[in-house]
Amino acid sequence: MAYSIFDPYGSFLPSLWYHGLRERLHGNASSANARWGGVRLPPTTGKVIWVLTGKSRESVRLGVELLRAIREKRLDVRLVLTFEAEFPELLTNLENLKKTGHGYGPCDHPFAVKRILGRFSPFGVIFAGITPRKNLMQALESCTHKLVVAAEAPAEPVSFEQIFPASEYQSNSWKTQPQAPIVDFQALITEAQVDPNFVSLVNDGADRHLWWLHSDDIEFVTAFFGRFRAQFPDAILFVSGIAAQAEQNTESSQRLKISHWQRTKIGSGTMVMVDEQKWLPAISAAVSAVHLQGMALSVLWQAMAGGCAVSCEDNTFLPKSDMAQSVSMIAETGAILHRWKEYCENPILARGRSDLARKWFWQERRLAAEVNEALLQRIFEW
Repeated sequence: MAYSIFDPYGSFLPSLWYHGLRERLHGNASSANARWGGVRLPPTTGKVIWVLTGKSRESVRLGVELLRAIREKRLDVRLVLTFEAEFPELLTNLENLKKTGHGYGPCDHPFAVKRILGRFSPFGVIFAGITPRKNLMQALESCTHKLVVAAEAPAEPVSFEQIFPASEYQSNSWKTQPQAPIVDFQALITEAQVDPNFVSLVNDGADRHLWWLHSDDIEFVTAFFGRFRAQFPDAILFVSGIAAQAEQNTESSQRLKISHWQRTKIGSGTMVMVDEQKWLPAISAAVSAVHLQGMALSVLWQAMAGGCAVSCEDNTFLPKSDMAQSVSMIAETGAILHRWKEYCENPILARGRSDLARKWFWQERRLAAEVNEALLQRIFEW
């Protein structure tokens, strides 16, 4: 991954000043202070393992789950998690962990790097879902243990103890670095068992199909919904992604935010905007099919775990090329709706596609469990 000079956690001073001032004006002084190395350690003793995450929810979630797993293996060390965007609902999982701290991370300016490493000298560093930045990498050259999980190589990589790639693309970027088998740990932390009552609440006895569209494109969603209602007037469309959370998508008689849903029957022809992530496991188990317009891997694994037929806009972005066998590639709205019509008319076809997706998910989950155990054993032996 190539970072922009406007990266708020890079080393370009004008960008760092701008983002720092912006955060202070918005009352987020903790982020602005941490950017320059003002990271606090747990007030205890012990060696430090530092887990760095990025600005995506997937990266922070991976870091949180990794920290929890390490704590079960290592009670003697202090654990520090840093991030570039805060997700309070994820960080609550760390509240009861002893000798553990978390907060915003530092930028890659030499001053910030020197300052944070002056506060503590980690004997283990793990980059989780974030590409290591240049200055920090150079400063950590003497660090005893360094791992990268689910991230591509920087332009000028240094040596790491082990790489744990989540995709073929990431694996290829690291070239000669020592690597574990390619596997996405998100498959391991995806919720695979859900309460089946969701369908009953939504339909309340009605015999109708539920469908799911994931997209970050508001205009695409609006156009898609218009054609969807024309072909599926009695069905319900769940929409997730940035488009579902946009202010432009205000509620109406045809649109409902799931955060405002009163657990009563949803009217036919309604677009349900999934503005709360916690509903995705139930939705994935309830819908007949999902289409991913844009690739969000956490959503992909959730869809495959739920047991619905899965399609995407471009399967070249799948973590592994073999996954194309279980995830259809459909680019046009008309083709998506035509396929969904086929699923209505041919339930056996729909079930076959669903079974393929679920089979691949469980295959990935088993491999993720094996690789995760090897990762934790490595950390235990540090």
